[in-house]
Amino acid sequence: MVEAKAWRRAARTGLAALVAGGGSFTLTAGALSAGALATDPLDGSSLADDSPAAADGEVEVTFDESERELLSIIATSSTVQVRASECDGATLGSGVILDGRIVTAAHLIPEGADLSAGANSVRLAALDRSIDLAVLDGTTVLDGAVREVRSTPPVAGEPVLVAGHAAGGPLRVIEASVHHVDIGAVWGLDTEVVVLDRALQPGYSGGPVLDRHGRLVGLIHGFDAVSGLSIVVPLPENGLDVDVEPGTATGRPDCGETG
Repeated sequence: MVEAKAWRRAARTGLAALVAGGGSFTLTAGALSAGALATDPLDGSSLADDSPAAADGEVEVTFDESERELLSIIATSSTVQVRASECDGATLGSGVILDGRIVTAAHLIPEGADLSAGANSVRLAALDRSIDLAVLDGTTVLDGAVREVRSTPPVAGEPVLVAGHAAGGPLRVIEASVHHVDIGAVWGLDTEVVVLDRALQPGYSGGPVLDRHGRLVGLIHGFDAVSGLSIVVPLPENGLDVDVEPGTATGRPDCGETG
């Protein structure tokens, strides 16, 4: 179990350092810089070889074959790659289609970036960095298979399905288990968070986490490369009814181009 300590987040660099009692951990955000792609993931492991971290007294629960097949269909039809382009490169992550819009992680959205989701050009409709949530609108209404947001927190040992574009590559869908539910302040967020039992590569950030009924548990926020745990941020009770923070603007970046 992760002890309650204060985290300071540095979303633009993708790292946050924890210093408490002389010890240190590293929380790595799930965003990936397109200009810094590497063959080795930042957590030093491959998805195929990830070993979930066991919680004390936890009983492993998995999906049966029919559940896994259905959830994979829901995830693949609802997950998109999110790209935020700037003058010096791009940040890559994931997002999920919900109610005709795309929800993703706010730390993927820098000031003044040009945004796209899959093949669609999108605009920022809402953003709240305190809960790491951004809502994107496209020129057309998008259709995904996620129909419901889970309203109650999951329990330790409960299986979930995670989808995202690991390392900026093709969509991957993997299984994980809930390790525990934590208070948001522990992880530098103004919301309760769900902690999963495995570390996820950069690029999963903003991707959906689904329960066995296909309900959206939350979005991937980041991972702790030391403990092998990942952080999931649930959607707020008011759903997608959040405002754009003052001073936040997106669109074609001004790169000093001349005609």
